[in-house]
This record gives sequence, structure tokens and C-alpha cells, in this order.
Amino acid sequence: MRYLRAGHSLLGGVWTANRSFRKDGTGPVTYDSKFTPLGDSIYSTFVTQEAARLVETSDGHSPQNALIIGLGTGIVASAFIQHNISTTVVEIDPQVYQAARTYFGFVPREPKKVFISDARGWVLSRTHEEQQSGWDNPKERAPEETFDIVIHDCFSGGGVPSHLFTVAFWEELKKIMKPEGVVAVNFAGKLLSNSGRSIVITLQSVFPQCRAFFDLNEQPTEENLQTGFINYVFFCTPSTKELVFRPAAEGDYLGSYLRETVLSTLPAHEIDLGVVTRDLEADQLKRYTLTDNRNPLEDWQNLDALLHWKLMREILPDVYWETY
Repeated sequence: MRYLRAGHSLLGGVWTANRSFRKDGTGPVTYDSKFTPLGDSIYSTFVTQEAARLVETSDGHSPQNALIIGLGTGIVASAFIQHNISTTVVEIDPQVYQAARTYFGFVPREPKKVFISDARGWVLSRTHEEQQSGWDNPKERAPEETFDIVIHDCFSGGGVPSHLFTVAFWEELKKIMKPEGVVAVNFAGKLLSNSGRSIVITLQSVFPQCRAFFDLNEQPTEENLQTGFINYVFFCTPSTKELVFRPAAEGDYLGSYLRETVLSTLPAHEIDLGVVTRDLEADQLKRYTLTDNRNPLEDWQNLDALLHWKLMREILPDVYWETY
């Protein structure tokens, strides 16, 4: 396996060597910059995010453009590019961008649409029509557009940047989304913790429709939701139209075993978000809604940081963390 590490988090990884082959056995899923064969993602949650492509629209059009907030190893961005979706990337860390290109096979088809920037400032600048600078072409500006898909995956170091989860941020993001666009938000942690509740409740206060999916093999128990560290992807839309996913087809899999497994079984991995707000009064819902003036998300996440660190020590041996 090959991992991308940041602090005590793993931003992603891929299978290598004899686990790099496509479904049809014709070769690897992709190659790195030195033509080393690479396989599927080792984490299914990134493929779950790709299900945003499957959301149905009133006119039946396929997604034309996507915004990626948080590149990681570039798994989702690479898939969208292969599906001929014009893909804009906003990544705060230039070393993550370079690592994705060098070691994980990410090749931006439109380099002027890669921005090394904090997403809050980038989105605000885009909505206020301020000048943007591309990574490879700093004097060129990506054309103004609204997005069919937004992938929001900023989990790192045991938590997420709290300023990217407030009502104000989501309201600004909606301004650059299509009316029936969809945002896929990654969250790793305890769904029924304060941090989990606050993210869900804040999203639901801004977006009329939200659905959620988990990456476990079995439906989480009530105890799992309260104490288990699980990856979830929340799909939300500014549309009041019901959020419906079409069945996955062979063309969606890009020759990948993992994509077939995840996308073909998506309905079996849905979690009812009603469990988050169950038994909460109106004043409690307000307390969990994150705003720029009241945002305890970082403090709440700190309570779970030790649990995340312990889990990371189980995924890879101590010598890995202590040596590298």
C-alpha cells in the first residue's frame, strides 16, 4: 500500500504491486509520475463521494463541472476527470497537491483550475468576483461558473477546519452551485457526538435536502453511532426536489473493483439522519447550529482527537508513525 500522511492523519492511499489491476485484468487502475502501477483506493469513502455523479436532475443532464475542496490523493478528482467533468481543485497545502501528482497519479487536465488557497477565502472571492490565481498559470483566471458537484473533504489531524462548516460558509457555497447541484461532505467521527450533530444540523439548516451514507460493511448500531469512529458522506442540495440517486452502471466503475462494490451497494449503506435530531428541542437545534459568531466545533473535536490517534496506531504499526 501507499499512503499520504499529514500529521497523525492518513489523507488517502492506494493499493500497489499485485493489487493494482483493473477488473478486466488489462493493467493497473492508474500510474504515478514514474509509471509505477497503482490500484484502487484503500478507503471506500472516497469512492462513496463519487456517488454525487449519480444524483438525478430534472432535465436529466450529466454533471459538467465539479469543485473539489481538499484534494487528498486526488482519487475523486481523477475519477471526475476520467468522466470528462471539468474539475476545479482548491487545496490549501501545495505539498499535498505535489504529492498527489507525483505519487498518486493525479493529472489535472486544466491546470489553471487548480488553486492553492484556503477554501473559505476562495469561495468568498469567487462569490464576490475577485481575482483568482491558478497554481500553474498565476496570471490566468478560471472562468466564472456554477458547479453541478462540490466535494468537500477537509478532514485532517483528527478533525475538520471549523470555519468551513458554518452557516455563512455553506450559504456562500450555495451561490456557486447549480440550483440542483449537490455537495458531498466527508465527516469521520461519532455521528451522535456534539461535533457530528453540529455538522448535520448546520447542513440541514442551509440545504433543504440531505442524505448520508457510511463506509462500514454492516448497518451501524446505536452504540456505533455514539462511540464508533466511522466515515460518513453527507449529500446535500439547495433544491427542494427529492434527492435521488440513479442506479450505478458499468461505465461508472472506470474498471475498478472498489467502485463497483461501493456504488452498486449504495442504498444498503444509507443512514437515516433523523437519528441525529431525534428528541432535540428547538433551542437545542439552535445550540448545535454553527455560525461565525458561535462555533465550538474545534473544541468539540478535540475531545475525540485521542480516539482518532489510537485508531491510526491500529491501522499502521508504531514504528511507522515514530520513524516517519
